[in-house]
Amino acid sequence: MSISVTVPVPPSVYRLAQKTSQAVSRSVEQILADVISAASPVTEDLPIALQAELDVLAQMNDDDLWKIARSIFPTGQRRKYDRLLEKTAPAG
Repeated sequence: MSISVTVPVPPSVYRLAQKTSQAVSRSVEQILADVISAASPVTEDLPIALQAELDVLAQMNDDDLWKIARSIFPTGQRRKYDRLLEKTAPAG
């Protein structure tokens, strides 16, 4: 089931959505719905604990997020992580 919503967009945004819709053979409405879904920090199909962590990250400013992204695992934790990762990797 779909809900119709009227959202005014600048002509340039509409033209981009039109070009994309033609390139991928989908409607402009589908393209815009996909963009909104992709941009949303809320995902309903994630475990509650993971969603809570993502909600915290969504509230953080760019500087704090960059600090996290640039942070380095302490060596001991990195080794433990690597061992766990190896155990879960498919053999091949």
